[in-house]
Amino acid sequence: MAVKVCANCNEKVDENAFICKFCGAVHRGTGEELAVTANEKHSRKGEISFIVALIVLVILAIVLMIKQ
Repeated sequence: MAVKVCANCNEKVDENAFICKFCGAVHRGTGEELAVTANEKHSRKGEISFIVALIVLVILAIVLMIKQ
């Protein structure tokens, strides 16, 4: 059984594993490890929420300036 090292928690997992049984990180491909952790997903959601809020504020400011 060949093993690889999880890029997130550095534990040894089966080479064919898509999800680390220790930390739950999702692995894509077989060679170099790419782990998408829950923290990275939340970070992306936070970035998107910030951008949406910023766009709403800009639109609101433009509407208020037009009304004056």
